[in-house]
Amino acid sequence: LAAPRLSTPAPPPAAAAARRGLHALVARSRKDVPEGEAASSLVDVAAVSALPRQDPKADVEVEISHSTLNYKDAMIVLGQKGVVRDFPITPGIDYAGVVARSSSPLWREGDAVVLTGNKAGQYFDGGYAERATCRAEWLVAPPPA
Repeated sequence: LAAPRLSTPAPPPAAAAARRGLHALVARSRKDVPEGEAASSLVDVAAVSALPRQDPKADVEVEISHSTLNYKDAMIVLGQKGVVRDFPITPGIDYAGVVARSSSPLWREGDAVVLTGNKAGQYFDGGYAERATCRAEWLVAPPPA
């Protein structure tokens, strides 16, 4: 005898993200934040295009699975000057994930990719979101497992 199903199965992660939008951390300059308030906050946006600092030349959208925290990211999250060109921005200088969309011949949907630097999280929105866009030439394939 099989137990009755009490709930419907969860949709695949990409389908769930498309239905509900996505989560991202957005950092603001410390000087623009009221006393006692955090410089960064988790926000919900309808699509990656709604994040504050999109690269107009981006031709790949990545579904992010991993990101790092380094000294530069910590400064950005705290709203400190010196690393970021303009606030607000989604930090995350390094990230990895899977291509969700690409208009470049370099990458296809489903390809595993890694981005390290190349203006992500400093000039354009980075990896502290469920999805990010970038230029195809900034991505590399991860090493074999």
